[in-house]
Amino acid sequence: MNTIAYVFTGLKDFEDRGEPERLIRRLNALQLIKVSVQPFGTEGFGSVTFDCDSEAVGRLHDLLDARGIQHSTRWETRYSNVELDGAQLLDVSLDLAPSADLTGDIGISLAEPGICPECWSGARVVPPASIEIERLALRHPINQTNDNRLFVDDGVRARLIESGAGESDFLEVAAVAESSRQDMGTFHIIQPLAVLPPLDVSTRGLIRSGNPQDAPCARCSRDGFYHTPNEPFLPVLKVANIKSLLADSESRPFLARTWECYGIGRRPGRPRSDPPVSGLVINQAARQVLRKCCKARFRWTPIALI
Repeated sequence: MNTIAYVFTGLKDFEDRGEPERLIRRLNALQLIKVSVQPFGTEGFGSVTFDCDSEAVGRLHDLLDARGIQHSTRWETRYSNVELDGAQLLDVSLDLAPSADLTGDIGISLAEPGICPECWSGARVVPPASIEIERLALRHPINQTNDNRLFVDDGVRARLIESGAGESDFLEVAAVAESSRQDMGTFHIIQPLAVLPPLDVSTRGLIRSGNPQDAPCARCSRDGFYHTPNEPFLPVLKVANIKSLLADSESRPFLARTWECYGIGRRPGRPRSDPPVSGLVINQAARQVLRKCCKARFRWTPIALI
């Protein structure tokens, strides 16, 4: 396990499509950095990601600044395959994904236990629901909405359920093409019934806004969480608090939502508010199913159990 910096730029910030490769060759020749290019999307749009250690990131910033290329940096922890395969629970999202948005008025149910009636933290989306999606996303069986909801095609859902996941952990949504509004079939948002207890206070890389207008909900204090790019996300849970949830789940997929909800929920006076979104946590059995279904750029973050 080591800490690395991901430095993001846009392809549009380069003069032409060949320039990232020329810069990469220069950086590698100087032995300053290892670089990966992650272009996706339509012609002329995409992302170039540079990953490097703390010693090289300053020199990379200097090179990009000298070329007038805008950039942002996110610090993360890079885990070995042994560390990932040995994790009992992992926070999961996609690092890069095509654009996809839940559309229309998002319906929610407040009937389930544990939902805050004030800010709607913990509420799950209910049908009917639809996703506005780029055509590129249809090439992949696993995708993510712009507010970080993971959704899968029929095949992935079937594999997870066949392996032991619950049918009620998925919400069927209709997909429509972003430009043509053409019907693109159905997908399934993963929104588990199970909710984990709050992360331990020793968790790092999770912050709340300092803006008084974005203060956490006064009733439940579940919303308003954000990942900070300035520090790796290192989640921690107490084993004693999750024993009942993990009972008999080692050999079958276990899916759960985090107690922490990202974004600001409903507030008085706001014209339109959607429920804040929980993170997605899975066990090793579910991870292996997802890995077999798709070679997407997953962001796996092991949860430390104390």
